[in-house]
Amino acid sequence: EVYNFKELLNDLPGFKSNSDTEVILEGYLRYGKEFFKKLRGIYAFAILDYRIASDEKLILMRDPSGIKPLYIYQSNDMLAFGSEIKSIYPLVKDKLTTNENVLKAYLHLSFCLEPYTIYNEINTLQPGFIWEISLATKNIVRTQLNKYSFEKENSLSLKDNILRTKELLASAVDRNLISDVELSLALSGGIDSSLIFALANKGDRKYKGITVAFGDKDYDESPTASIYAKTIGAPHEIIKSADSEDHFDILNKVATHFDQPYADSSMIPFYLLTKTAKQVSTVLIGGDGADETHNGYTSSTWLPSVGRISSSAFLRGMANSLISVGKMALGADKKRQLGRIQLLINSNRMSDVLLEWQSWMPPHLAYQGKSPFKYNLTEVSDFYHSIFSDVPTATFENEITLDNFYKRQMSDYLRKSDMMSMLNSVEFRVPMLDEDLVQFSLTIPYKFKSDLKQTKKILRAIHGDIFPPETSNAPKRGFTIPLDKWLGIENFRKMEEVIRDPKSIVFEYITKDYVNFLFDSLYNNRYGEISRASAYQRILILYSLQNWHNNR
Repeated sequence: EVYNFKELLNDLPGFKSNSDTEVILEGYLRYGKEFFKKLRGIYAFAILDYRIASDEKLILMRDPSGIKPLYIYQSNDMLAFGSEIKSIYPLVKDKLTTNENVLKAYLHLSFCLEPYTIYNEINTLQPGFIWEISLATKNIVRTQLNKYSFEKENSLSLKDNILRTKELLASAVDRNLISDVELSLALSGGIDSSLIFALANKGDRKYKGITVAFGDKDYDESPTASIYAKTIGAPHEIIKSADSEDHFDILNKVATHFDQPYADSSMIPFYLLTKTAKQVSTVLIGGDGADETHNGYTSSTWLPSVGRISSSAFLRGMANSLISVGKMALGADKKRQLGRIQLLINSNRMSDVLLEWQSWMPPHLAYQGKSPFKYNLTEVSDFYHSIFSDVPTATFENEITLDNFYKRQMSDYLRKSDMMSMLNSVEFRVPMLDEDLVQFSLTIPYKFKSDLKQTKKILRAIHGDIFPPETSNAPKRGFTIPLDKWLGIENFRKMEEVIRDPKSIVFEYITKDYVNFLFDSLYNNRYGEISRASAYQRILILYSLQNWHNNR
């Protein structure tokens, strides 16, 4: 989807079209690959250029945020590509081998790190890259046409940064409203989707907000969403989650659909959201992307301080002493949290700090004084460090942003939203990742976007000019469900049977004692050494690995 294709017609005099695909092709015919720098949207596309018989070539291109995926299989005698692994798999399944680095990193993170996949022979096209493949020589020229900077800061004041962000966000929303069919906006109780909702409904425009109400009131955001709609006088519909399928069937359907191990439990509510929203509209606009570019995570407030402590032997020694004293006086939950911070400050390098923090099962995890992992953890650390290591950063704060943007967001959140929306035949748009908005947002000084007390300061300021302060200052809520409650213990027992299969791949990587500990914690509510969410999330990681292994 190229949202500025009508604007691009100005660069193509004499050419008329209502098709963004035709505009891409005509622009390439006239200006070559440089035309692709002007595209604004979500896309992965291929062009077969056979105009010159001696120089026939295949062009592959992907958007700079990696919103849309493009998988490529390569061998000596074949190149195959597609938007999902399942479109390539039947051609090459007998030639695929497991990428051990990806599998081991998955066990910590719950997702497979791009630009790799679980298969050595299949990778993704990196975001913003174009491949030009000669059909005669098979030579491949790889060029990064569209790139973002993670090392520059603008010199604007806080006020001017707010104003410029508002202008670019309004422009991004306008672009994303171009559609051949009726569209709606996914309206949650959060800052990002409600900002987009307000900007879409400025002036005489009226676009409906859709809020899916889940059964558990602790996870139901419809009351706050109703406040947003009432404040700006925009149409709003609350619909109950289309949760009529068997819960275990839903889990297996969505987990298997990813074509490789994937265990972010938010895939389930997102699947239900898009399935339910389709009753109203086949095009849905959401707020994804703002947390990564505007410091929306709670860790944005304190993680830079951890990085500074970790880089200083003196500060690290002081912190370890204070934590040791604190552990003696605190309860189980606080003691566990302090232990997690201690792991972070004792990491060897900044990428290790980020790997520890991003992991559901941190590499330095210990059970009964031993590691539950049956492999070399240094290899995992080195692999994580290598991902996008060629992208320069000026500070640890820049590295945090890059890590969230190109690792967690692209490999986890964007894969989830794309796979689950496509499974339900819904087009999910993300104006927060508009190229011009992202490019500017990444230059905003870190201190303007978050401080020790507050996340997403600039977006909250814009939000506060429109909505009540209690909504603009509310803490971030994750889009998730209580998996243990939603699935029920009986379904976890089914998951345990799968994991304990005699041919289980899980026990090649994780000790049986630790698996026993996870299920014992869940079944008996023993949450001293481990939190409730960590217990069911780690079980889901192991189950999804075995589920992939059984179905490949």
